[in-house]
Amino acid sequence: MKRCSSLGLLFLTSLLPLSAVRGEAIRVPVTRDTWFSNFGHEADCNLGGAGKLKLKSNQEMSLIDIDAKPLCGRVIQRATLHVHLAGKEPLQRVTVSSFGAQWVEGTSENYAPQKGSSTHHHRRHPDVPWTVPGSDLCSVVLGQGGTLGRMADASPPDERRWQRVAIDPAVVAARVAGISYGFLLFDDTGSEWTRRSEQFHYRLFPNRFLHSRESGTATAPYLTVFLGSEDKRPPAAPSELHSEVGDLPAGEAWVSWTTPVDEGGAGTIGFFVNVDGKEVPRYLIPVAKKAGESVRMHLRDLNLKAGAAVEIAVCAVDGAGNIGPAATGKVRVSNRSATPLPGHSPTPFSPTSPLPQRGRKEWRELLPRLGDAKIAVIDELDKVCPVSGEMIPQQTDSYLAANHLWSAKEKRIRLHAARNEFIAFQVLLRGRIKDVRPKLVLEGAKGAKIQAMFGYYHHVSSKKGPLPDPIVPLSEALNVPAEGESIAGPKSGSLHVEIYVPHHFPAGDSKGWLILAAGEQTLAFDVSLRVWNFTLPDYLSFLPDAPG
Repeated sequence: MKRCSSLGLLFLTSLLPLSAVRGEAIRVPVTRDTWFSNFGHEADCNLGGAGKLKLKSNQEMSLIDIDAKPLCGRVIQRATLHVHLAGKEPLQRVTVSSFGAQWVEGTSENYAPQKGSSTHHHRRHPDVPWTVPGSDLCSVVLGQGGTLGRMADASPPDERRWQRVAIDPAVVAARVAGISYGFLLFDDTGSEWTRRSEQFHYRLFPNRFLHSRESGTATAPYLTVFLGSEDKRPPAAPSELHSEVGDLPAGEAWVSWTTPVDEGGAGTIGFFVNVDGKEVPRYLIPVAKKAGESVRMHLRDLNLKAGAAVEIAVCAVDGAGNIGPAATGKVRVSNRSATPLPGHSPTPFSPTSPLPQRGRKEWRELLPRLGDAKIAVIDELDKVCPVSGEMIPQQTDSYLAANHLWSAKEKRIRLHAARNEFIAFQVLLRGRIKDVRPKLVLEGAKGAKIQAMFGYYHHVSSKKGPLPDPIVPLSEALNVPAEGESIAGPKSGSLHVEIYVPHHFPAGDSKGWLILAAGEQTLAFDVSLRVWNFTLPDYLSFLPDAPG
């Protein structure tokens, strides 16, 4: 087990004037620091040797640490971070968070990869993750991975360009307790805007620079911590230790216990957990709640054998660094084998004859026609140059005639979906054609119907020439070339067909038709839809992010 927070301490004490706070004030220097960037290749770079720290909204943030030994055995009453500006932009509002993993400061003075040092992507570059493979810094800060934090407005810069930021005493106590490994500094202001009458001025993510410890003792950041009464009394052992597996995968379990009382004044802030004598990673262990309230830990990522019974020990630690006795018990992890999801990746339709006997031109001769245009069904993410016909990504010669979605020979489109899922495909029209009007009809059991939405791929300029990019809702009909386009050479265009499968649509196979009409001509395709017997959730269980 390891060492030494108190969620019960009021953050308001950090905002009081110095004269209103009793206790011994000590200066605590920063012993190591670095900053992280998640922008492009910078996410694999270290900046531990830089003379500055940087705060830039959610793009760049800094990490500092202290020697917490002088704070052990005392109640943390108040804490203030002192920083010296290294740029023209002052701090406005800042969150200071505890940090949920060991880290390596590194020595790089600029954005450079450095083996063994911490970066946004890795705890130790290039192959030791912050938590599980694929994780990044976000897994161990700002409430994730057993961390806590609070925001505060920074003081205006003084005449020597120093600013002060109040830190929640519990964040400092977490470092004293050994359940944190530093302090993350996060810019909560981000972009700024001002409006004067009808004039609007927008400033995107200003760069806020502070001096680091490498800049010298005169400008290095430091903390002022007010210490209250002495506390040498550890909290009691956690109680009501129990576990359950529910529908968790094999080797996992939910483990719960009750936060114990701490008589010493600092308050219970966290826990240390061992399984079969091995320390459980910090990012899995929750912070404490109020005394008497239950906390819950997801026991995972330990490669425990399915159905195994393991010995677990849980100790509470208070904000002065005192560790209490362990509560122990047996926990049996899940032996559940995950049921394979219904359905499987469909086997692509087979071409009509062996590939070596046909070239690309001959395969395209198999495509059905509507007027002067040849029709193919391809994936919605495929891009087709309207001039050269080149595809991105490149495909085999037979792709237009037979792929995972369709067979030109059978004039058949095949779709698979779960309930509550959107699925889509692209109808490629190669050749000039006017007033193409699509219609799709699909019926399930008991006449349950699915409605389709249609759009068209609008062409935009690129280094490779015109390429389809945005999908625009189709109001009436599609023309190739589209109205307003002036693309020289051969022409092609694409329809986008999107289908939503409702929550209560019956599982199984449904039949339907896609009908394309142009003037007096029509072309029909059989459509088959297999709906798997499960429903996608209404809400995401992850945070989506699109690169800028």
